[in-house]
Amino acid sequence: MPPRQARGHARSLTGARGARGIHEEGDGENHQESVMGGGARGNVGDAPLAVFGGAEFMQGVFTAIEQVVKNTMQAIQVPARAANTRATTAMKAFLQLRPPTFKGEPDPLMVEDWLEQVTRALDTILVTEEEFRVLFASYQLQGDAL
Repeated sequence: MPPRQARGHARSLTGARGARGIHEEGDGENHQESVMGGGARGNVGDAPLAVFGGAEFMQGVFTAIEQVVKNTMQAIQVPARAANTRATTAMKAFLQLRPPTFKGEPDPLMVEDWLEQVTRALDTILVTEEEFRVLFASYQLQGDAL
């Protein structure tokens, strides 16, 4: 069975008016229009249909896409900022404990003692993320240990 068309209006596959439709007016001329929100049956209450030209319609689409991208980027940046704040706060607390530095001494007992003290400082300020533990410990390396 061929698709049905409402009088004077092209219908989409979903049955609602598409973005572009042909509209017959009383003077017998055909006018193209872009309609956001569907046909008359899609209106809420007696709200008038929004009619846009092609350029205005595309600008509206681009504005909507731009807003979605902006919102998505903000949502992504919030956790990143929270992680940076956590790292900064933890680093300040770590340095306030005055952990020892390691200059690359070859004595294995000194290496073990340094690592033990740094590990204890990290445990004291509750740094559990492996990435932060390595970063903070490596910050205490100096001289030949670099």
